[in-house]
Amino acid sequence: MKRILILAVIAVFARAALADGVSDGVAEVTGIFQQNNLKIDDAAARRAIILAIARTADPNADIVAEGVAKHRLDELSGQDFASGFRLSISNGLPLVLEVTPDGPAAKVGLAKGDVITAIGETNSFDLITLPDAIHATRGHKPDKIDLQYRHTNSVPISTSLTLALLPLPPIECAETLPNGIFYIKVNGLFASGGEAVAEALRGWTAKSRSGVILDLRGATGDDMESVKAVASLFAKDGSLLFSVRDRSDRDQKKVKAADGKPLGVPVMALIDRDTRGASELLASVLNDSVKGAMLVGRISRGDPLVREYVPLKSGDLLYMATRQIVTAGGTHYDGRIGVKPDIQAGGPAAQQPEYDAEPVADRRQLLDQEMQDFALRNRIRGDAALRRAVDVLLGLKALNIGAGEIQHGGRTDN
Repeated sequence: MKRILILAVIAVFARAALADGVSDGVAEVTGIFQQNNLKIDDAAARRAIILAIARTADPNADIVAEGVAKHRLDELSGQDFASGFRLSISNGLPLVLEVTPDGPAAKVGLAKGDVITAIGETNSFDLITLPDAIHATRGHKPDKIDLQYRHTNSVPISTSLTLALLPLPPIECAETLPNGIFYIKVNGLFASGGEAVAEALRGWTAKSRSGVILDLRGATGDDMESVKAVASLFAKDGSLLFSVRDRSDRDQKKVKAADGKPLGVPVMALIDRDTRGASELLASVLNDSVKGAMLVGRISRGDPLVREYVPLKSGDLLYMATRQIVTAGGTHYDGRIGVKPDIQAGGPAAQQPEYDAEPVADRRQLLDQEMQDFALRNRIRGDAALRRAVDVLLGLKALNIGAGEIQHGGRTDN
């Protein structure tokens, strides 16, 4: 208890010391401890003072060990402890799209087309969303996870695998949903990852295009050029996307949209608390620098490539915001806030609704549109954020509202 009180008092006085002089503040705190016969832990005191001072500029600053910093940087660059497969959702369950040769999943017998029915003690139906399933099959160290899966028309098979550090593909899955909606689940905007995402979007050839859904939930990345590559598909040629500034508000870099023909369709971006790095930067740009975009989900991490690791004498690293991102709309992101979605949806409270009964044909032939609507409802079932994004796109299509007329962020783009 004494140590907790010591650290708390140090933190309070360290913040006040910035106004009166750091040395005077530390001396005052030391005097208080001496008067109360409290012993100072020098290492803990030094750490607390550094962190308290750093948090006057960045409330979310932290001190981390070198190994932790390395793993975080690995994640941003596209390396993570993973199972070695890509997933989609089919009939409410995770479907294996591809298996990495010689990866953990391949070694235990998983193959393309397998359906995962349970991860650990969790039934796959309870995972609700694709990001939930992906999160459950990755980790921060080589943990062992239990899986239950089945091949086509086979009984469930139980196995276990050990996560391995693997390079992640920029795209987890990309598919054209019913009613002409293109959905793309992004793992991260790593080096050249933006070009892969942009290529997938350019290659989308649906005849009746309702719009694009970029799923950035849980997505990371460290490449600003990838942000430019994707955002340029929805922005006017040469328009400002964002500026990188120092903490004195001086420009370090301005990033403008590349020349080319924009897609000209509405884009919905799904975000959550685990959207960070370059993916969070892309969300901020779509939110405030691009016409025809809306964000759905939960507020993001608050770390759109504004922080860096500063070495300390102790061997640890101070992780704090040393720069800021400013969008074309003038919003500043300096680590204090995350990107706020236009529509709040998802989260732990989301519940899995029951499935609709499949339409039964009688003497009348079912309309194609009715079957499309049914297939779409089954694909998005249980995913509140995805469902809201789909509803908005279908509503815009029904009202014949173009990409440049979407209202969001308290303003109307037109």
